[in-house]
Amino acid sequence: VQAATPAWMEQYQNALSKAVDEAKKDASSIKPVALTPDGNNFTDTTQTKRLILQAWEGSTNISSYIDSKGFIWRRYNTDGTVDTSYQQTGYLINAASNAVGTLHGTIESDYIQDDPEIKLDTTGISYLGVYGPDDNGAHSATQYMARLSNGQYLTSRARDDSGSSDTMFALQDSKFAVQSVMLQIHGQHGGTFGVQEVNNTVYIWNIVSLKNDGNYILVRFPYVAGLTLQPTDKRVQQVMALKGYGRINYDRQHDMVSIGYNDGSTDILKASDLLAGNYNVLYNFNITDYGIDFNQNTYQSECLDFPYFYFAAGGGEAETTNDPHKVWALNVVHKGAEFEAYFDNDMVMPNLTDESREVETCNVFYQGTQAYLLVTFNTRVLEIDPYSAEKEKVYTIPITKRSAASVIDKGTINENDSTAD
Repeated sequence: VQAATPAWMEQYQNALSKAVDEAKKDASSIKPVALTPDGNNFTDTTQTKRLILQAWEGSTNISSYIDSKGFIWRRYNTDGTVDTSYQQTGYLINAASNAVGTLHGTIESDYIQDDPEIKLDTTGISYLGVYGPDDNGAHSATQYMARLSNGQYLTSRARDDSGSSDTMFALQDSKFAVQSVMLQIHGQHGGTFGVQEVNNTVYIWNIVSLKNDGNYILVRFPYVAGLTLQPTDKRVQQVMALKGYGRINYDRQHDMVSIGYNDGSTDILKASDLLAGNYNVLYNFNITDYGIDFNQNTYQSECLDFPYFYFAAGGGEAETTNDPHKVWALNVVHKGAEFEAYFDNDMVMPNLTDESREVETCNVFYQGTQAYLLVTFNTRVLEIDPYSAEKEKVYTIPITKRSAASVIDKGTINENDSTAD
């Protein structure tokens, strides 16, 4: 096993840090880019259009390192003077029809921050426990885990014993003891799924292939203990056909859904739009733009906590340069990278000394207003027994949000004169 070198580990972070430093030194190197995902044609005066402002330094998107007050929108009158009554800041605004053609987006470089919008508090990692795969009917390794509001957990397991590509879901208590199981026929690998809680009923967002033939449908169904759920069961709500195999996650905080496809393309949509039969993509990005290489990295799971998106990779060996155990985060609106962290090198994961440690879950849950990254590893101790029983180890990592910057005296602002119209 080739050890990870500091140069390899820090290659991406150094590139981003260098771009941020350059922007601080020379405001004129910042290029503001305005995006209009809704277009700019209005059918009536009641409509609004989203405007997104990005900050680029060279070929690097540094938007995550700028306080929201540093994204300045100004309205200009027809004579070229500034409309002093119009004051908007932030990387995302909604423009009314009377503002078309008159808005300029500006980046004020004194609002560049040392930290991204979010990062992991690696000093607060908690080891929640370990459990085996063969417990009360829940056979095989856990692929994904979601924490429920009552402190219990719902987990998924790939069941392909007969070539049926089924998914087993297990309800586990706060100590990870299996309480019940449910089998979804043709539910596929179960590497990512979504949980929605409505009036004490747990709904699962996942995919299904009706004939197990490579055609996939987005579905939602209630968790029912002991049930073998056929694809045509009336309890399965067929939301809509997808354009390929999709990894599904449901954002409980914001009622949104992410759908990640095999090529890395990821769509962000409102759950209400999907349930109404509308595949109305609000945001799209490709995770391969953030450093993951499907030819080397074993892609594992993903999670949406709008506007942030997390995804993880790493195979079942000690970390190597080819397939490291990593987690990434980005902002889906301005598409700036938040962080890229290495589980084996950037963090101390208690009780994770196993030679085989495969990343599985990458999910987010809240306790009050505090967000936590929920991480699970499938582990084995190969040096003792290459066929030793697999164990699932569970961790939480606090997610910290950057404090808002103080308002800077306008007389001392070092403003980048470049604008995006």
